[in-house]
Amino acid sequence: VGGELDSQLASEVRRVAAGDARYHPLGALPQAATRQLIKRCHLLLLPSLMEGGANVLIEAVTSGVPVLGSDISGNQGMLGADYPGWFPVGDAGDLAALISRAVRDSAYYASLCRHCADRVSLFSPAQECAAVCSLLEMTGLKK
Repeated sequence: VGGELDSQLASEVRRVAAGDARYHPLGALPQAATRQLIKRCHLLLLPSLMEGGANVLIEAVTSGVPVLGSDISGNQGMLGADYPGWFPVGDAGDLAALISRAVRDSAYYASLCRHCADRVSLFSPAQECAAVCSLLEMTGLKK
Protein backbone atom coordinates (compact mmCIF):
# COMPACT_ATOMS: atom_id res chain seq x y z
CA VAL A 1 0.00 0.00 0.00
CA GLY A 2 1.35 3.40 -0.86
CA GLY A 3 1.39 5.99 -3.58
CA GLU A 4 4.02 6.15 -6.29
CA LEU A 5 6.75 8.60 -5.32
CA ASP A 6 9.25 7.56 -8.00
CA SER A 7 8.13 6.59 -11.53
CA GLN A 8 11.18 4.37 -12.16
CA LEU A 9 10.64 2.49 -8.89
CA ALA A 10 6.90 2.21 -9.61
CA SER A 11 7.70 0.64 -12.99
CA GLU A 12 10.02 -1.86 -11.31
CA VAL A 13 7.33 -2.69 -8.72
CA ARG A 14 4.84 -3.45 -11.49
CA ARG A 15 7.41 -5.61 -13.30
CA VAL A 16 8.20 -7.62 -10.15
CA ALA A 17 4.52 -7.97 -9.26
CA ALA A 18 3.72 -9.34 -12.72
CA GLY A 19 6.16 -12.20 -12.09
CA ASP A 20 5.29 -12.97 -8.46
CA ALA A 21 1.73 -13.90 -7.50
CA ARG A 22 2.53 -13.20 -3.82
CA TYR A 23 3.08 -9.50 -4.46
CA HIS A 24 0.09 -7.19 -4.87
CA PRO A 25 0.92 -3.47 -5.05
CA LEU A 26 -2.31 -1.63 -4.25
CA GLY A 27 -1.24 1.99 -4.60
CA ALA A 28 -2.55 4.70 -2.31
CA LEU A 29 -5.61 3.74 -0.26
CA PRO A 30 -7.79 5.59 2.25
CA GLN A 31 -6.63 5.31 5.87
CA ALA A 32 -9.51 3.07 6.95
CA ALA A 33 -8.88 0.57 4.15
CA THR A 34 -5.16 0.58 4.89
CA ARG A 35 -5.82 -0.07 8.59
CA GLN A 36 -8.01 -3.07 7.76
CA LEU A 37 -5.26 -4.53 5.55
CA ILE A 38 -2.67 -4.00 8.29
CA LYS A 39 -4.83 -5.90 10.77
CA ARG A 40 -4.77 -8.95 8.46
CA CYS A 41 -1.00 -8.93 7.91
CA HIS A 42 1.72 -10.96 9.58
CA LEU A 43 4.45 -8.36 9.04
CA LEU A 44 4.61 -4.70 8.03
CA LEU A 45 7.49 -3.24 6.03
CA LEU A 46 8.33 0.41 6.71
CA PRO A 47 11.22 1.43 4.42
CA SER A 48 11.15 5.15 5.29
CA LEU A 49 14.04 7.38 4.35
CA MET A 50 13.10 9.84 7.07
CA GLU A 51 10.48 10.19 9.75
CA GLY A 52 6.96 10.17 8.48
CA GLY A 53 5.87 6.60 9.00
CA ALA A 54 4.86 7.05 12.63
CA ASN A 55 1.16 6.54 12.01
CA VAL A 56 1.55 3.30 10.09
CA LEU A 57 4.06 1.96 12.62
CA ILE A 58 1.67 2.70 15.48
CA GLU A 59 -1.26 1.20 13.57
CA ALA A 60 0.72 -1.99 12.96
CA VAL A 61 1.95 -2.33 16.55
CA THR A 62 -1.48 -1.63 18.05
CA SER A 63 -2.94 -4.23 15.65
CA GLY A 64 -0.45 -6.86 16.84
CA VAL A 65 1.55 -6.77 13.62
CA PRO A 66 5.36 -6.67 13.94
CA VAL A 67 7.39 -4.28 11.80
CA LEU A 68 10.54 -4.45 9.71
CA GLY A 69 11.71 -0.88 9.32
CA SER A 70 14.55 1.29 8.18
CA ASP A 71 17.01 2.14 10.91
CA ILE A 72 16.12 5.82 11.30
CA SER A 73 15.80 7.82 14.49
CA GLY A 74 12.02 8.23 14.31
CA ASN A 75 11.45 4.48 14.09
CA GLN A 76 14.02 3.81 16.79
CA GLY A 77 12.34 6.37 19.02
CA MET A 78 9.12 4.40 18.87
CA LEU A 79 10.35 0.80 19.09
CA GLY A 80 13.81 1.27 20.62
CA ALA A 81 17.31 1.10 19.20
CA ASP A 82 17.53 -2.55 20.28
CA TYR A 83 14.49 -3.62 18.25
CA PRO A 84 15.57 -6.60 16.12
CA GLY A 85 13.69 -5.54 12.96
CA TRP A 86 15.82 -2.61 11.77
CA PHE A 87 17.73 -2.57 8.49
CA PRO A 88 20.03 0.16 7.12
CA VAL A 89 18.32 2.68 4.83
CA GLY A 90 18.61 1.51 1.24
CA ASP A 91 20.09 -1.89 2.09
CA ALA A 92 17.85 -4.21 0.04
CA GLY A 93 20.03 -7.23 0.82
CA ASP A 94 19.71 -6.78 4.57
CA LEU A 95 15.97 -6.21 4.23
CA ALA A 96 15.60 -9.37 2.14
CA ALA A 97 17.52 -11.31 4.80
CA LEU A 98 15.22 -9.98 7.55
CA ILE A 99 12.09 -10.87 5.57
CA SER A 100 13.44 -14.36 4.96
CA ARG A 101 14.36 -14.73 8.62
CA ALA A 102 10.90 -13.59 9.76
CA VAL A 103 9.31 -16.18 7.47
CA ARG A 104 11.63 -19.07 8.30
CA ASP A 105 12.71 -18.47 11.92
CA SER A 106 9.77 -18.67 14.34
CA ALA A 107 11.92 -17.57 17.30
CA TYR A 108 12.96 -14.40 15.44
CA TYR A 109 9.37 -13.67 14.41
CA ALA A 110 8.26 -14.21 18.03
CA SER A 111 10.94 -11.75 19.20
CA LEU A 112 9.59 -9.10 16.81
CA CYS A 113 6.07 -9.72 18.13
CA ARG A 114 7.24 -9.61 21.75
CA HIS A 115 9.15 -6.34 21.29
CA CYS A 116 6.10 -4.73 19.67
CA ALA A 117 3.75 -6.03 22.37
CA ASP A 118 6.07 -4.59 25.03
CA ARG A 119 5.76 -1.11 23.45
CA VAL A 120 2.04 -1.09 22.56
CA SER A 121 0.99 0.68 25.78
CA LEU A 122 3.15 3.67 24.82
CA PHE A 123 0.83 4.33 21.89
CA SER A 124 -2.45 4.53 23.80
CA PRO A 125 -4.23 7.89 23.73
CA ALA A 126 -4.14 8.01 27.55
CA GLN A 127 -0.36 7.44 27.63
CA GLU A 128 0.17 10.06 24.94
CA CYS A 129 -1.95 12.58 26.85
CA ALA A 130 -0.04 11.86 30.08
CA ALA A 131 3.29 12.37 28.31
CA VAL A 132 2.20 15.70 26.81
CA CYS A 133 0.84 16.87 30.18
CA SER A 134 4.09 15.87 31.87
CA LEU A 135 6.07 17.83 29.31
CA LEU A 136 3.87 20.89 29.83
CA GLU A 137 4.34 20.63 33.61
CA MET A 138 8.12 20.38 33.23
CA THR A 139 8.16 23.53 31.12
CA GLY A 140 5.89 25.38 33.54
CA LEU A 141 3.15 25.84 30.96
CA LYS A 142 0.69 23.69 32.94
CA LYS A 143 0.05 24.19 36.60
